Amino acid sequence: GSEMCIRDRGYQDCVAYISEDGISVAVAAPEDGLTQSDVALLSDIVLSQTSCKLSDIRVIGVEPGKGQ
Repeated sequence: GSEMCIRDRGYQDCVAYISEDGISVAVAAPEDGLTQSDVALLSDIVLSQTSCKLSDIRVIGVEPGKGQ
């Protein structure tokens, strides 16, 4: 699904959480963080793989080494 497509685009790690409220995509962010282009690309991938609306998608950049 979406996670595999995101990894295929060169993002190291990601997890998609799907709930009634929408989809949250947590992705390993580069050192300088996610750019607007990254967020747009990730959102487009999720849109192409699901029936969600753009307003239901939340992209979260996770710094490597955090949250372990």
